[in-house]
Amino acid sequence: MRFEALEEWRLAPAVAEALFLAPLAGTLAFVATRLDKGFFLSLTREDGLLEWLQVLGFAAGAAVALLSVRLLLRRGDTAVAALYALFALGCIFFAGEEISWGQRLLGLETPEGLRGVNYQEEITAHNVVGVRAALKLLVLVLTVYAIVGAPLVRRLARRRPRELARLLAPPVFLTSAFAVVLGYNLVRLVVYPTTYFTRPGENHTVTRTSEWVELCLAYGLACFALLSWRRLRLLRSP
Repeated sequence: MRFEALEEWRLAPAVAEALFLAPLAGTLAFVATRLDKGFFLSLTREDGLLEWLQVLGFAAGAAVALLSVRLLLRRGDTAVAALYALFALGCIFFAGEEISWGQRLLGLETPEGLRGVNYQEEITAHNVVGVRAALKLLVLVLTVYAIVGAPLVRRLARRRPRELARLLAPPVFLTSAFAVVLGYNLVRLVVYPTTYFTRPGENHTVTRTSEWVELCLAYGLACFALLSWRRLRLLRSP
C-alpha cells in the first residue's frame, strides 16, 4: 500500500493509510452509537446527517468525474472519458435517490402509478422491486470489482499505458470502504435473504445501518474520482 501510494498515486503513505483506516474506524464508531438508541435513530433518519453526507459525497464524485472527462477528452482518451461520464451519471443518480429527487424538500406529491409499486411511496427508483434488485446486484458487482478486479485490471493492462490502468482501478488503500459495503450486503443476504431485495422495516437496525454503508460507498467513489482527477492533472505537469 505504501509503494502504491507513493509511486503510483504520488500520495504520502500516511495519507493513504488515513484513507484506508477512516471507513474502518468510522464503522466501529457507528456500531457504538447503537448503544444510544435515540442518537442512533437520529443519526440514521431520513434527511439526517448521514444521508446528507452521502449526497455530498456522491455529488462531489460526480463533479470531479466530470472534470476528469474534460481532461480525458483533451488527451484524446474518448473511451475512458465515456466511462467517467457514466461514472458521473451514476453518482448523480445515487445522490438524487438519497433525497428522493428533492421531493421532501419541495413538498412534491408521489405520482399515483409510482405510489403503488414503491415501498416508501416516494419519487425514487431504488424502492421499486425490480429496480431495487438490479441496484443491489450492481453494488455487489462494483464492490467485488473494486476489491478483487482492480488489481487484475492493472495486471492485464500491462500492454496499455499504465496510467490508463490506474484510471480504471481504485487503489488498494480505498478497498476498506468497498469492503464495508460488500460485507454488509453479504451479511444481509445471508441473514435476511427474504428481505434482501426489500426493506425489513424503517426502524429495523439492519435497515438503519445501510445509511452508514451507503456513506462508505459515497466516500470510496468520491475519493477515487478525486485521486483520478488529481492524477490526470499531474500528468499535464512538466
